[in-house]
Amino acid sequence: MGTYFIGFPAPLRALDRFIPPGYTPIPVEHRHMTLSYLGPLRRLDENCLGLRTLVVESFSVEFKGLQPFPSAVKPRFLAAVPVKGDEVLLRDLREKLSLLFSPTADRYSEFRPHVSIAFTRRKPDPELLKAVKKAVKASSAAAERLLVDKLCLMVASGGAVEPVCCISLAALP
Repeated sequence: MGTYFIGFPAPLRALDRFIPPGYTPIPVEHRHMTLSYLGPLRRLDENCLGLRTLVVESFSVEFKGLQPFPSAVKPRFLAAVPVKGDEVLLRDLREKLSLLFSPTADRYSEFRPHVSIAFTRRKPDPELLKAVKKAVKASSAAAERLLVDKLCLMVASGGAVEPVCCISLAALP
């Protein structure tokens, strides 16, 4: 059984060239932004119906640079992060979703919007930390804009992420 969340596909590619040795790129088709973590679900139909009641206009998000996640001393992932103004937009959307769904507390205490681009299983030794620092600095000016025109109830299982049901967002005026 997988875990479920509300989010959107985020097939970002612009930051791939900054992935250092020791990291494995996450396949583009599995890259996504999690807005609301729901955990294991039994009533998928009800959650899909709930998603269909959401009225949101399409929007774009600019991602700029790589950041280590969950932290600089334990950089298991390298992730693309939204610029500040777009981060606020994503936080507002997350709040709107929390009114429709009963999100499950995830393992991170604070919502930090990001799209995971690469991961490692290596222990954070000095060589890895140096490579991460260099990748963060080198990628700081690289950016990619993504049009978000759908939100999905998605399932993550065995490292793969798949949409269960999606809604199209209203076109920008």
